[in-house]
Amino acid sequence: DYEDFAFGVRMEAGEDIAQSTWMQSKLSFDDNEVSASSTNIEGLVVIPSSYNNTPIDTIAEHGFEDCDSIREVYLPSVVNTIELYGFFDAVCLNNINIENVTNLGRGCFVDCPICKLTINSNVTEIPTSFIDLAGYGEGFLQQINLHNNITRIGNSAFRLAKFTTLTLPNSLQYIEDQAFENCDDLYSVYIPSSVIDIDISFSHCNKLEIIEVDENNEVYDSRDNCNAIIETSTNTLICGCKNTIIPNSVTKIKHCAFYGCDLYQITIPESVIEIEENSVSECLNFAMITSYATLNNAYIIPNISGYHWEKNGVIVTQISAGVGGQGTYIRVED
Repeated sequence: DYEDFAFGVRMEAGEDIAQSTWMQSKLSFDDNEVSASSTNIEGLVVIPSSYNNTPIDTIAEHGFEDCDSIREVYLPSVVNTIELYGFFDAVCLNNINIENVTNLGRGCFVDCPICKLTINSNVTEIPTSFIDLAGYGEGFLQQINLHNNITRIGNSAFRLAKFTTLTLPNSLQYIEDQAFENCDDLYSVYIPSSVIDIDISFSHCNKLEIIEVDENNEVYDSRDNCNAIIETSTNTLICGCKNTIIPNSVTKIKHCAFYGCDLYQITIPESVIEIEENSVSECLNFAMITSYATLNNAYIIPNISGYHWEKNGVIVTQISAGVGGQGTYIRVED
């Protein structure tokens, strides 16, 4: 019973957990907010539902930042808000109940090795850097319940998560930059009909093999079972994977479209007239592009030795290397 435990130490029978000596020394209260009184707090932390007859409903901004020995946090049902960076860099926190939290602040679980979360049905936006593990360097989150009220997933929200499949809610409209970057185990993605804006959201997902867009989506499509996301109105391929086959209706490949994926080779159809910079950047196994297109400008970053560019069956040798705004590139001359 969490009401009887704090920091792994049992309270005396009938003792008010909020008034215990341990709680007084480890937690700090400011009106309705709670935070750690210092980073010297560890193990199991139990947040009381009230303090001095005032309901505690908010984890304060930076409230438990750098509390690197906390492993589990119990939130009573009255807690509905975790402010900005509430548990930032709590690098041992692997279990917390947030089913009743309706307001999630930016970066509230940055570098927390949490494996499973359930999001309250009243949450409409997953904040920027929600559980971004880029600083930790390793992903842990394997399961999350994304319900049908969520409309936006913020920048780097699930970077380095350990998802294998991803079916996004039918309410989702916006998937921001790097939202699922470095999700190394992600195998398949389904984009619902509601999505109207996708940024460079799936870069460095090197195991990604299946990409499907709902046929009723009015902004994007995955025509001809191409395993890619194409902006319908402009015929621009904005996201691909190792199994992408570029349809002959695509006219442009967006920058970072294949960024960091496990791409070995790709064929550019004759319909393509523009390939933006960094389109195949950091594809470490990338070896060959075959082109049937007349390209005005093509910037390719192979990042490996021994690659070649083949155009209309002829290996192109007239290339010049240089340094662009986003790194080294190869310009293919017509």
